[in-house]
Amino acid sequence: MLAAVACGEYASVEEAAEKIVKIKDTIEPEPELAAKYEERYQRFVNIYPAVKDLYDKLK
Repeated sequence: MLAAVACGEYASVEEAAEKIVKIKDTIEPEPELAAKYEERYQRFVNIYPAVKDLYDKLK
């Protein structure tokens, strides 16, 4: 899309998105699974500062 805008095919990214993107279906999250994911994500957010330096050692 950015290339099409840069080449003048579309006047803006918004216009390109309107013309190119086609939504076929919408899937709603299952509340129970979303709650589990959020709980685990919050654990990660809390733990990450303590272990972030270990990521460099894993490389």
